[in-house]
Amino acid sequence: MSDVTTSADTLHRDWLLGTGDHGVAVTELEWGILRFFAAFERSCEQLSRLATADGLKFQEVIVVGVVAMQRGHPTASSLARQLNRDDVQNLQYTLRKLVDSKYLTQSKKTGSRVVTYAVSGKGKKFITDYFQVRSKLLTKKTGLIEDIDAKLSGASELISVLTGLYDGAAMTSSTYSPFYESKDTVAADVGDVKK
Repeated sequence: MSDVTTSADTLHRDWLLGTGDHGVAVTELEWGILRFFAAFERSCEQLSRLATADGLKFQEVIVVGVVAMQRGHPTASSLARQLNRDDVQNLQYTLRKLVDSKYLTQSKKTGSRVVTYAVSGKGKKFITDYFQVRSKLLTKKTGLIEDIDAKLSGASELISVLTGLYDGAAMTSSTYSPFYESKDTVAADVGDVKK
């Protein structure tokens, strides 16, 4: 009977996304971010249910919070940039829902087509209540972790750098040819074989 070791190489030997130590570390981080994102989404929705009877969806909680953090009045495109989103139409839909439900207000300067957003009184009350619930159930507990502020700051910087690298990979990959053959090429090749 062979010894089973707990090294990363043994545990991850069948991973196609992580065949070496660095690939395994990157893949583990990606999976960790996915799991954290799911937990973050659940917590935002559940905490929002304690702060408002409306039961805001995850994206609505995030958008109200980001608008509330602004000194000025952001536009949909500036919010999309801050949230690193390229689905501006979906964001505009969320903004309209939040305006309709009175969490945000929108305004336009006379003669301008640019719409800006601000947090309403109802939105401020929600953010204040959400902050209290979040403080009690989350941030007080994270404060128990040794050197948490330095760790969070380092993690935030790392995630910002990685966001740039992943966005760069997505942008660059859009100019490359795929590894697989397109359906049109395969169909043409099959047609040539039949002749």
